[in-house]
Amino acid sequence: RWSPATDEAMAGVPATYRAADLAESRLFLQDVARRARLAAARRSEPAAPWPRAALDVGAGTGRCTAGALLRLPGLERMDLLEPAPQLRRRARERLAGDRRVSTVFATPLEEFTPTRSYDLIWMQWVLMYIPDREVVAFLQRCRLRMSLGSAVVVKENVANGRTAEEGVDDEELCVTRCSSHYEALFSQAGFKVA
Repeated sequence: RWSPATDEAMAGVPATYRAADLAESRLFLQDVARRARLAAARRSEPAAPWPRAALDVGAGTGRCTAGALLRLPGLERMDLLEPAPQLRRRARERLAGDRRVSTVFATPLEEFTPTRSYDLIWMQWVLMYIPDREVVAFLQRCRLRMSLGSAVVVKENVANGRTAEEGVDDEELCVTRCSSHYEALFSQAGFKVA
């Protein structure tokens, strides 16, 4: 189904909700960065900014890249993965001039294999469009290019309760999984939930 390359069409919510979403994402990322720095200190690694390299999977119009990810102190390289040409075009317009934005990959998630190392892989509102086996396969490919102390952040709509009945949206062609379902997928891919 085709949608215009706008934030409202992508997120499906009014501007006030999108602003709140970005604010919460920034707070969450600050906590993830704090945890990464603490873990590095426990490994006796020298203090360094985290993350240095990040990948926004299903980047859409670059809303989260611009509003949350590029605001992380110390970020040196930001890559985006977005297969839809109209969304890539809008993301490039939005992010033009920021030298940290390195590559905008046009490959679908199901076919993408990272060729670079990432400290942070961000996925928001994208896995709901991907079948379970493809989610697991993609996460396994990502693991091969993740540095020590890296993190995958998945932000998705989740069915109420850990084992709630999951729903399929035939109009949007997506599924709302429960948290235990996501945890099982992450475990199959070799990740642990922190």
